[in-house]
Amino acid sequence: MGVRLLYLTSRWPDPPGEAFLSNEIRDLSPHFSEIVIVPIDGPVGISENVRYTPSNVSVRRDIRDSVLNQWNNTGMIGRLSLGLKHPFWTIGDGLKGRPFSMRRSIGEMGQANLFSKTIRNNLDLREFSAVATFWLSRTATICALLKISYPHLVAFSRAHGMDIYAQRSGLNRLPLQTGTVRRLDGVRADSNKGVLHLQQTHTQAKNIAIGRLGVDDQQPINGSTDGVLRILSVSSIIGVKRVNLIAEALKEVSRTVHWTHIGDGELRKELEEIIDTLPSNIIVELKGWIPNNQLMGWIGKQEFDLFMNVSSSEGLPVSIMEAFSFGIPALVTAVGGNPEIVQEGAGILLAENPSIDSITQNIQNWDEANLQRREVALCIQREEYCSEKNQEVFAKEILSRCVVD
Repeated sequence: MGVRLLYLTSRWPDPPGEAFLSNEIRDLSPHFSEIVIVPIDGPVGISENVRYTPSNVSVRRDIRDSVLNQWNNTGMIGRLSLGLKHPFWTIGDGLKGRPFSMRRSIGEMGQANLFSKTIRNNLDLREFSAVATFWLSRTATICALLKISYPHLVAFSRAHGMDIYAQRSGLNRLPLQTGTVRRLDGVRADSNKGVLHLQQTHTQAKNIAIGRLGVDDQQPINGSTDGVLRILSVSSIIGVKRVNLIAEALKEVSRTVHWTHIGDGELRKELEEIIDTLPSNIIVELKGWIPNNQLMGWIGKQEFDLFMNVSSSEGLPVSIMEAFSFGIPALVTAVGGNPEIVQEGAGILLAENPSIDSITQNIQNWDEANLQRREVALCIQREEYCSEKNQEVFAKEILSRCVVD
């Protein structure tokens, strides 16, 4: 009998978001006899444009649908009862939050408990060896609750951006996270900075370590040879991504630039207003969101000289890994895990809060003929951020702790 893995997601394989999980599940699947996916969010029923799943991966949307229907039909007293089922955990973590987050903690525990109960009622967890999730948030709390009921389960959570840095949500600590971390077998952050932050937040935890993600190796592309600097950026157009800084910096660039941005968001209109003021030597394309598999195919047919990311906060962006997989060097802010991937020779690190002028000067002076940068970027991705290699490491770590009859 092989090892069966229960994997909790936010929405995957249903869109939107979590495109990076397609690689994770695909590359984990050869190491397990079966993977059962339980998404906890999204519309009730089967979504359109569902992402590909390997033959040994099944999706239990019915569990999510049942929980959402139950929660909507549960009154205040019922929700309070669910939220206080583990009072020391819920209240203890709630008291640690600043601002005071007791109501948030009770609500989170209530929904996590309902998911745990419904999963236990619909799956025979005695037949599973492990449970894992991509997010150190509600899904990780559900993993921890399942382990309480079935101690044989090996429970792991990855961790990335908002689930590491509570400050992004205006909190000093995320609801239930301390108790969740304590009950898991392992927490794997995607960057050394993320590991350090979690260790400083959860000082008693000994189960936090690095767990690199990765992307597929792509065929390297060429840079420009016609005197046009071609820039690529990929992100949501929201405050933390600061895409507007790229546009502002381009105002004073005198060379010919073609900037392509992939992504959309609430600040698109403001970005378009800045773009309308750019000089004629600056060409901009805002392409909106493109499905990841289509995006990789499209990039592979283009020429790009530079990938840019000027976020104010990051985990370790998959978008930079993907750029490096094509041999595109990067100009990024030194936030989160960016300095760990944009190492010496693979690009340039800007200050965490760079001036417009510093961005302008780096674009103006970028040497697209520097082939060594492209080679270093490609080498970093191949050696450190290959999905197949890194998922094998993650799978073996889980399997090494499983007891199989």
